[in-house]
Amino acid sequence: MSPTDLSIAFIYGFLPVLGAIALSVLPVYLFVRLGSGLRIPGQLVFLTAFGFLGGLIGYAAGASQQSIIGTVLPTLLTLITILLGYAFSKDSLSELRPIIPYCLLVLIIGSLFCLFVGGRVKRANEEYERKYSEWLLHYEKVELEVEKATQLHNLGLEVPKKAGPQ
Repeated sequence: MSPTDLSIAFIYGFLPVLGAIALSVLPVYLFVRLGSGLRIPGQLVFLTAFGFLGGLIGYAAGASQQSIIGTVLPTLLTLITILLGYAFSKDSLSELRPIIPYCLLVLIIGSLFCLFVGGRVKRANEEYERKYSEWLLHYEKVELEVEKATQLHNLGLEVPKKAGPQ
């Protein structure tokens, strides 16, 4: 992998997901700390973990060339159900119960934002492929034919006439 590939992955992959995490975690964290007054040790880490999960799932679903929403959405709902079932049933995690709704909010916001960001990356890739196909067609039909005619002329051979509609 070249340094250019790494910089492109950083700019179009890591930064949008990180931005989505920041846009979803920070307002919710501030609301939890200031608005509701919850003071749970590790709540920022817990919110950030859900933000990463939502951001990565949304980005992967949006940027994918395959239709994976039919697989991702049930998997995401299953994960959330299992996590909530575990968190609400475990007595040792009872102090985390008040933060769970906020974590889900962060996950949903991050997923939604990154779904659109990933979709933009997908559209840019499709546009690049379309332009490359146009260039390749022009190269094959025009530039190669001109080069062939020039080479035949340089060799002193007659350029064959194409049969067309009369």
